[in-house]
Parts: sequence; C-alpha cells; structure tokens
Amino acid sequence: MQHAAGIDLHVKPGDAVAAGDPLFTLSADEPERFARALEALAGAYRVGAPGDPVDDGGPLIAARIP
Repeated sequence: MQHAAGIDLHVKPGDAVAAGDPLFTLSADEPERFARALEALAGAYRVGAPGDPVDDGGPLIAARIP
C-alpha cells in the first residue's frame, strides 16, 4: 500500500496575495484523497486586509504520520 499525498505552499502568513493567486497545490496518488484533504483545509486559512495582524495559528506541521 502506498500513501503519497502532499501540499505545496506557495505563500506564507503575511505574504501579499491578489485575487486568483494560488495559495497552495495539493497532490495525491489517488483522486479520492482530494475530498478529505479539502475538508481538512476548510477554515485553515484566512485572507485579510493589508496591515491586518498575522495570526499563524500555530505550528506549520501539526503532526507526522509514521
């Protein structure tokens, strides 16, 4: 069994973005993994106004799967 999935972040907290800019790219070896990944990301990010304080919400890596 192979579990190949990941997320590539294109911006980090505090970076300026414009409408349509990609924030991240998801990749997976099986298409059905995307729905679960998108559920996990729901509410995980917020785009604020320029000058808003940045709250990174904690560590970038929350856990590692052995």
